[in-house]
Amino acid sequence: MGGEPVSSNEAGRKKQRLYVDMDGTLAVFTPVDELEMLYEKGYFLNQEPHENVVEAVREIIQRRPDIEVHILSAYLTDSEYALQEKNEWLDRHLPQIDQEHRIFVPCGSDKKAGIEGGIRSNDYLLDDYTKNLDEWHPPARGIKLLNAINHTRGTWAHDRISYDKNPTQIANDIYGVVTGAANVFDERPWPPRTHSNESEEGTMENGRSTLGNDKAAPDPGAVAVKGARWEKHLHFNDEQYKIARHESSALAYARAKGYDLVKESANTYHLREHDSMVFRTDGSWFWNSHGLKGGAIEFLMHYEGKTLPEAVLTLSDGKEHPLSGEKARQPSVPYKKDPLEKKPFAVPSRSDNYRQMFAYLVKGRGLDNEIITSLAKQGLVYPTKYVDKKNSNVYTNVVFAGVDPSGSVRSAFQRGSATNSTFKMEINGSDKTVPFAITAGEPSAKTLCVFEGAIDAISHASVQKLAGADWQGCHRISQGGNAPIETITKFLDAHPAVDTVRLCFDNDSAGRIMSKQVHQNLIAVGYQGKIENVPVPSGKDWNEYLQTWRETVASHRLLPAHEHIGQEESTYGRIHHIDEHGKIRKTVAYHNKQAFGNDSKQMVSQGVSVIVETPAQVERVLAQEQKKRKPTAGTARG
Repeated sequence: MGGEPVSSNEAGRKKQRLYVDMDGTLAVFTPVDELEMLYEKGYFLNQEPHENVVEAVREIIQRRPDIEVHILSAYLTDSEYALQEKNEWLDRHLPQIDQEHRIFVPCGSDKKAGIEGGIRSNDYLLDDYTKNLDEWHPPARGIKLLNAINHTRGTWAHDRISYDKNPTQIANDIYGVVTGAANVFDERPWPPRTHSNESEEGTMENGRSTLGNDKAAPDPGAVAVKGARWEKHLHFNDEQYKIARHESSALAYARAKGYDLVKESANTYHLREHDSMVFRTDGSWFWNSHGLKGGAIEFLMHYEGKTLPEAVLTLSDGKEHPLSGEKARQPSVPYKKDPLEKKPFAVPSRSDNYRQMFAYLVKGRGLDNEIITSLAKQGLVYPTKYVDKKNSNVYTNVVFAGVDPSGSVRSAFQRGSATNSTFKMEINGSDKTVPFAITAGEPSAKTLCVFEGAIDAISHASVQKLAGADWQGCHRISQGGNAPIETITKFLDAHPAVDTVRLCFDNDSAGRIMSKQVHQNLIAVGYQGKIENVPVPSGKDWNEYLQTWRETVASHRLLPAHEHIGQEESTYGRIHHIDEHGKIRKTVAYHNKQAFGNDSKQMVSQGVSVIVETPAQVERVLAQEQKKRKPTAGTARG
């Protein structure tokens, strides 16, 4: 599916796109003795990163906003683990690239086919495999990543960049090629070199970039022009980088440097002067107000303005790596991560504050009271509380429990139940293969609906009930954002009557990507039943859709009918059709009971963007709206 080349004027109006391969480019290719090893669990997840290339891509993302970076990687469609592990690898090493910018194509296919809408003539692919580059270039452009094991025959005659230069050099090289400012023709790297911040700006010679082409080790005492001042080069070795990247903690560094930290929970702290800057005990951090996150290296670079070499040396032993050929001593780890304590799963305690729980779920989130009551009796939802030992504040939360066939709670997710609370947390040690589940009223139910969260699942049940459908006619589970495919397959094994899986994820890019990936994973594990994509008809998620539904029904008197079906005598109900912005574009009044029942159930079950209104439903909603007074007082953790 190669796109038509665009004119230079059209291309200039669009953001430059860079597509980056994974195996052999971002990750060190791991040779195997037997083909079966490619299908083993952990093969893709445990691949070592090409640290310099990964860091260079980070720099481009953070410092070059005119470049839009995508992952474009092939995967084994018949592997149980490949797709999931590739996403987990990216979450671990390049979380800056979100799901919307990750594209996976079947192994052996033309990578152009994975680009929705086709490729543009100024799209660039960074890849280590000449076949992929030849298929890409033309109509677009390719850059070959030289990784010390490829380019043995020199068949690629276009831009090529060596993986063993320092990250800033690689980033500058890529940027120069992509923007048309330079051509880079590196030689095949051998042997591996140490890393420095040498020649970050580079030079142009006969139209070719000299960045990284000099293979001689630079003099540690050398100087380079950077802007208008002279600056000594800093050098670090692989061991120092690994310590800074994998063993150092942003929280430990902040503590050691005397930053004023405020403890939020057992696992998080924030800066007193910037409460949106949050540190985690696992060594990571995120800055909500700036949209930034990362590890210790990124904290020093973003918050303290250090260069990569400065950050690496600060976090390791602070000693510049000697380039005289002498063996560097093993550096210390002054800002070492706290060892992660693996705690066994502990079921959250149950409190007696059901009043606040119902206020939050029924009044605050618009969930059906009868459904919540049923779930509470089954022990699937219940209130809990947390007492802060420092200030004695009491925080109330709602627990959504995953229960196994024996009735034991195996997983739990908490949400704050106070007004405006944003607290939510999965309990450590939860078994992701035992999700929150609303089982159907009959074991013979043939449909399983899969949602991102428990509130989405309950909202869907509430919508079905409001529409007059049998809300207990299907199974529902909440999968979560990073749950394994076993979350679904284990449920299917326990409910053999199910022949249809409906993927009811959020109506956003992440939800659409998740739906596509789960679909592919189900096929990969051999599921033979039907798989249907039923995204939320309107709004971001199913709870937003439910809230809109209730608001629409509550204001029914203000909504005139645009169309009538049947003789205009008694009105059995109305169906409001919603546009892509969540606004009502048409209201149809039904004066034929059978037509109304058939259309409403069919539209709701298929995920059509509608809101169904019955006279009885209007009465119930209005009665509930009248009962809503001030929300029950209370606070929530978070």
